[in-house]
Amino acid sequence: MAELESVRNLKGINTIFSDSAFTIIGRIINNILYFIFITFIVKILGEKKYSEYSLFLMTTQFLYIIFLVWTQSALLRYGREEFLLRTKINRTLTSQLILALPIIFLLIILIFIFRQQLLNYLGFSNFFIPLIILYFIMNFINETLYYSLQALGNFKIFAIAQMSEKFFALFILIIGYFLLDNSKLFFVIFSLLIGFIFAQVFIFFKTKINLIFPLEYDKKIFQKYLKYSIPVIFGSASAYFLNWIDLGIIKEKLAKEIIGQYFYCQQIFNGLTQLNMALFTVISPLVITLLVKNRFDLLKKILDELSIMAIMIALVIFNFLFFFLYFLLLYLFPNNHFAIAQTLMILIFSSTFAIFTNILAAYIMAFELMFLYSINNFLALSIKIILSYFFIDKFGMIGAALSTFVYFICNQVFYSIFILQKIKFSLTKYFYLIALVIFQIFIFLCFKNIFISFFANLILIYLFAKIGKIFSSEKLLILNEINLPNIIKNNLINVLKFIG
Repeated sequence: MAELESVRNLKGINTIFSDSAFTIIGRIINNILYFIFITFIVKILGEKKYSEYSLFLMTTQFLYIIFLVWTQSALLRYGREEFLLRTKINRTLTSQLILALPIIFLLIILIFIFRQQLLNYLGFSNFFIPLIILYFIMNFINETLYYSLQALGNFKIFAIAQMSEKFFALFILIIGYFLLDNSKLFFVIFSLLIGFIFAQVFIFFKTKINLIFPLEYDKKIFQKYLKYSIPVIFGSASAYFLNWIDLGIIKEKLAKEIIGQYFYCQQIFNGLTQLNMALFTVISPLVITLLVKNRFDLLKKILDELSIMAIMIALVIFNFLFFFLYFLLLYLFPNNHFAIAQTLMILIFSSTFAIFTNILAAYIMAFELMFLYSINNFLALSIKIILSYFFIDKFGMIGAALSTFVYFICNQVFYSIFILQKIKFSLTKYFYLIALVIFQIFIFLCFKNIFISFFANLILIYLFAKIGKIFSSEKLLILNEINLPNIIKNNLINVLKFIG
């Protein structure tokens, strides 16, 4: 039997700490800049114009997500594989552009044909048609470059580019805040476009151009790219409606002020989801690398051990986060804070399940199971919509959070069924984890006391880790193969050994 390649020599394994650090820190800074950006937008535009801005984003996101985003996920899958084999991604990028450019031209034609209907719906002037077109094109270019950086493993450039996008958009917006009196909505959109441009220029200056160009057509790669991408259309559509369905039902069934309260909780949840996506960003190229190298032993270890560790660490962090946010809710919403706190707690712990879902999604991508991925998204979204109508009617905005909680559990179960056909791993601890999270929520609902809930949950997590030997010494050996400072590595191992 051929000797297995050392873990240290596998691209993506030994740098996973630095890759994760750059990506997660970048996401945290992005979220902070985003909330500052939104604050200035509300101040500049006022409530009426802010609604128009929301409509603008809703329209451009619809055009991008439904028509273009499905052409990009394969760029990471096959770009990473091409980079491992050829140290270039130009053939995969060519396939992506051949698929996407005709769609962009068709979209532009359709927008001009139906421009009057679109403007009547949005309540905008003709001036906004070019802005809509320019925005979704620039968004497409940015995301294509971000996927390319992930395929190349340039996570430092990826993180800095995302931060520069948000920073320069905020910088231009602040200038407009002090200098402009008119055309403020245009300037807000203009600041977003400037952010896109700065990120793109930075990427082109910091990336070796020979990794991407010259463009080169490969019929075999294009056929695989197309076959992989088509099922993603349905998954993309599902993701778009998933983000909007709860607010739509709340608007229909509950008082108007509940919309703002739930949206506040949802914004925090979306921020955590974006941080969880950082895990997908880092682990996807890693899983593809392990698959190309036939390291099924490590693919199994990630699912059986490392992902459980990540979830347990996240549970501790999320408990501290909720403890802090509880008092913030008490300050912001003194009259309805407990119902809002229940909603937020359920959403935050739903993010725990999103961690494992993102890991499984990386495996779905690597094994090219995108058709099954689309079926899963359709089924899970259908369950989510049905439960949202029922739960919101019965439990108010807490019901919206409960439907999200069930949605992520269903996602895990469906994804696991697919992956088990490729890799045999144990689901037992995941089911115990689901029970643990449900019990933690139950404690808060019963005692209605944040202090009892907080300390009881930490004790439960500690006991679960101890009894389940989640952080046993033999499981922590993999940390010795990761390239991180010794002082961090040694202290991390000691802490995890104490828990385990």
